[in-house]
Amino acid sequence: MIKASALPREKPLSCNLDQFPFYGNWTHTVLGGLHFYVHCRAKLHTYTAKDTLWFLVGHAYDPFTMEIEETKILEKLSETDQPQPIIDELTGVFLIGRAKTGEIAFQLDASGMQYGCYGVMDGGLVLASHPQLPGDLFDLKRDPYVDRLVSYRWYQYMLG
Repeated sequence: MIKASALPREKPLSCNLDQFPFYGNWTHTVLGGLHFYVHCRAKLHTYTAKDTLWFLVGHAYDPFTMEIEETKILEKLSETDQPQPIIDELTGVFLIGRAKTGEIAFQLDASGMQYGCYGVMDGGLVLASHPQLPGDLFDLKRDPYVDRLVSYRWYQYMLG
């Protein structure tokens, strides 16, 4: 799992999820000071135990125990000090993680079917399933140097 300092946002982003480029396809959920923006084709599953919020975006299945309910999987993870062996047995397309005061740990499904990227933006940790999402949420502009590189006439043939 990747661990990062949890930098919860004080307020939600000032974006309208009903307008371009989101078109009402995203939901906004606030849990423990964390803001989850989840696409309508994905689902956010959460479980809170002790001082830890477990979360899973997408779908996970444990073929060894036949458990298909993500919330029960998260509950099982919360009951152990060694969650990694349980996570290693999961299959599906998901991002899974836990957050407690001052720390977030997260990882993607074992086959890498679910994309994930992360970074610090505007003083808060951003974990995204789509690389364009932080750009849209934070109205990021591409660096002029990058524009110059991608406008190079042979760029398309060199695959960047």
